[in-house]
Amino acid sequence: MKRLLFICSLLMILLPIPIRGQRTKSVSLTFQKYDFHMSHVGNSLYIIDSYNHNIFLKSDTLLPALPYISVRVLIGPDEDFSGFSLMDEEEEFSRGKVLAPNPTSFTTDKPVPTSWTPTVNYAQATYPNENVEYNGIRWLYGYKMVSFLVCPFRYNAA
Repeated sequence: MKRLLFICSLLMILLPIPIRGQRTKSVSLTFQKYDFHMSHVGNSLYIIDSYNHNIFLKSDTLLPALPYISVRVLIGPDEDFSGFSLMDEEEEFSRGKVLAPNPTSFTTDKPVPTSWTPTVNYAQATYPNENVEYNGIRWLYGYKMVSFLVCPFRYNAA
């Protein structure tokens, strides 16, 4: 049974420096089911693509090809990042489909093998371990840019 967890909203809580009093600022990111679609890639394998988001796949070829979206939040010079919380709602996206593994990289100086077939043997029952990965803070002209990778799905490989 293949189940995908659909993230309804990602809340990032931003707290300013307590000199002016404590204030909470929230940023919300919402994904809709119709933002995504499944594409057949051969051998009864599928990938998830998006109509509305720039997505990328991880490079680990032992993991299912789940879409990730890069999210950056700009924080003012007098504000601090305190953390994030995740609110999600489970909705089945598709049933009975096997996700292809992340694609293998091939060098451009040689032709891609035509007989290459990906091996699907996922070690875990569900992927990913965390739907939101914190990538750190970078400084930009006195502002802080907080970076996250968000996977709006949970794949049940069992």
